[in-house]
Amino acid sequence: MTYTSLIAQIGGVNKSWKARGKMAKIPSLNAPPEYYELWKFSIEDPEGFWEKMAQDSMGDIYWFNRWKKVFERRYPYFKWFVGGMTNTGYNCLDYKL
Repeated sequence: MTYTSLIAQIGGVNKSWKARGKMAKIPSLNAPPEYYELWKFSIEDPEGFWEKMAQDSMGDIYWFNRWKKVFERRYPYFKWFVGGMTNTGYNCLDYKL
């Protein structure tokens, strides 16, 4: 099951809509190729993608405890970075001082 189909299944949505009005006139985003590679990775392996993003940002985000599992699904509950512990206040204020 893909991440997109999982979201559709959970939300009961399996439709797409075309933009209308002002939104339809906005030109496509001209993103660098790296963006598309990251996007593809995030769709094909969301857990792997978010683990890589978290690992890559460890120089900016301090974890008191590293996570044991990236994602846990026990419908209707979902947990990210299970076992990990960080503190937003510490990361925003204290960590960089």
